[in-house]
Amino acid sequence: RQLVNERKAREENNCLAVEGVRLAEEALLTGWPIQYGLWSSQLNERGQKIVNALAEKQIAADEISTDLMAKISDTETPQGLLLVVSRKAMPLPENADFLLALDGLRDPGNLGTILRSAVAFGSQGVILLPGSADAFSSKVLRAGMGAQFRIPVAEKNISEFQYLCKEKNEPTLKIYLADMQGASPG
Repeated sequence: RQLVNERKAREENNCLAVEGVRLAEEALLTGWPIQYGLWSSQLNERGQKIVNALAEKQIAADEISTDLMAKISDTETPQGLLLVVSRKAMPLPENADFLLALDGLRDPGNLGTILRSAVAFGSQGVILLPGSADAFSSKVLRAGMGAQFRIPVAEKNISEFQYLCKEKNEPTLKIYLADMQGASPG
């Protein structure tokens, strides 16, 4: 339950809770290390295939009651599947020419949507600056539809970001800025 609700628990344990069939499929497909799974009787046939795939990989997947699944789930109507997944190291590429930096993006739904769009538009990574939502919270994972499993997401403070921009100061590097207030950076 802590992995579902607490950023600190996710960071300390270097893992996250993945809820639902679609996200579990993404975690499996992209090769993120699955520690174990929990499932309940409300799991559909597509979800049962994931449980079978876990068994083939010799990853423990235990059946729990629907009441317990409801207690640990972050959704109103759980699909009956939850995986505990270790964070996979995905560093930003050395020669990236298309990174997206987000500063103080707090809304989980917006962050997930932007991560999904970053993957769709071929971004090679996303940088989250201070004040941004946790990219691996259950709400952002759902909104991102598992985009986090496909693109590097790095948290940087302002000085690390400035260093990264200066380090990559090549003729091919272009930096574009957008401000919600519409102000021009000058």
